[in-house]
Amino acid sequence: MTIYRTPSVLAYPGKSALFITLGIQNNQAAITKVLEFITGFSALVRSMHGRFHDENFNALMGIGSEAWDRLRPGKPKPKELVPFTAIKGEKHTAVATAGDLFFHIRADRQDICYEMAAMIDELLADATYSIDEVNGFRYLDGRAIIGFVDGTENP
Repeated sequence: MTIYRTPSVLAYPGKSALFITLGIQNNQAAITKVLEFITGFSALVRSMHGRFHDENFNALMGIGSEAWDRLRPGKPKPKELVPFTAIKGEKHTAVATAGDLFFHIRADRQDICYEMAAMIDELLADATYSIDEVNGFRYLDGRAIIGFVDGTENP
């Protein structure tokens, strides 16, 4: 029997989210600093969760396939860890984004997401470089932004 755990960052949708993609600099000092950061990441998340326990804070970090090879040379990687390729659907395409470290940060307040991002930036400093950042937030009171809410406003 296979047991699947839902990562806690996905369990509650939250009101704000921050998605960060970083690349790792190509030198041994950067690799060492990133490995130290990875080792302490769960403690950082626990610390932030303790500070903001009523704000539904949580964060996940992912490591890209090529980054794994640089961080753990000669070590086997999880069989599911493969380079991400574009996924084409009928209407939309999920493009293959380059990156080494991926962060998914959620909370009920955007400033908490920024606080976590600032700590990540401070701890990784010159070991990484920014590739992409996407901010997500709940719009107004959570209504759809397509102009139709429940039929009472637009009979």
